[in-house]
Amino acid sequence: SIIMGVSDVGGVIGEGYKTTINNCYNLGYVSGNGSDIGGVGGNIKYVNITNSYNEGIVTGDSSSIGGVIGHYSVNSNDNTISNCYNDGFVNGKSYVGGVCGIGNVIGNENVGGITGGNYCKITECYNAGDVSGDTIIGGITGNHRSQSTYTQYAYNVGRVSGDSDVGGIIGKLSQGSIYYSYNSGEIIANDANYGNAGGIAGDQGNLNYNATINSCYNLSSSIKTTGSGSWTYCGGIVGKTGYYAYLNNCYNSGNIVNSSAKSKGGIAGHIYNYENRFFYPSNCAYLKGSATSGTGNSYTPSSDTYKIKALSEEEMPDVLSVIGTSYFEEDTNNINNGYPILKWQVEEQE
Repeated sequence: SIIMGVSDVGGVIGEGYKTTINNCYNLGYVSGNGSDIGGVGGNIKYVNITNSYNEGIVTGDSSSIGGVIGHYSVNSNDNTISNCYNDGFVNGKSYVGGVCGIGNVIGNENVGGITGGNYCKITECYNAGDVSGDTIIGGITGNHRSQSTYTQYAYNVGRVSGDSDVGGIIGKLSQGSIYYSYNSGEIIANDANYGNAGGIAGDQGNLNYNATINSCYNLSSSIKTTGSGSWTYCGGIVGKTGYYAYLNNCYNSGNIVNSSAKSKGGIAGHIYNYENRFFYPSNCAYLKGSATSGTGNSYTPSSDTYKIKALSEEEMPDVLSVIGTSYFEEDTNNINNGYPILKWQVEEQE
């Protein structure tokens, strides 16, 4: 089927308010000349989406284009996206996202495998496709902008690329949290002067709100910036941190030494305003030799104060002694080549 319009265009529902979308899908062509275009829903408010997917073509000439949902137009802490995916083609200019991104996602700004700009809770979603755009690009979400919402139990195994603020899970974690998630996909930032690339987030932190990454890890050795300008940053977990950035119980086993970034670190590529200690890591570890230090600044905080440990190849399987066992456990089935895995991954194997 072919569905066309200007704005608020959806394969199942154009605009939804205080309802539930469950077990819905789009296999056709959905297109709009304006904004808020989605394979299942265009513009929704106070809506929960579960078990829904897009395998069609979704295009728009403006912003908020999504494989499943184009736009969450109300900031509600009760909104949830769970168990959804995209296996189609999604194209737009800004705030572009394909849900669970198994297909291709192309855009210019705020691009994500799940959703372009996020005000809701995302759980148990993943991206296995190519996600690309210009700025603020994430395998799951482009820009996470709600303090009391989160992304959890998510993973990226696809290729995520853009000019700046590129992350395996979220491009820019302005506020809110990422929990229990991992990346093993290729992450590339191409801007010659302002490229940020991180295994979990490209950019983290906000002037007025906390941004937290907790119990996450990166396995990818393909995290890099192609530029080498003064503001190019590359990190195993996060490319660049801003104000009130918290990193807890995270590890990176990937090698980022091939990046041409001006500043690169095993955990964080660059710390903003470190003099006032607006960066709060604890119980983090990275593979010794993957970078020259845990943080890429010329000023490197001591491991005792900031609790960032460098572990050798032989020590890395014992990283549980650093990150703890609350959400991780040993890789007894060799899922991660012996490196610790998240407990939910074990449950999925059983």
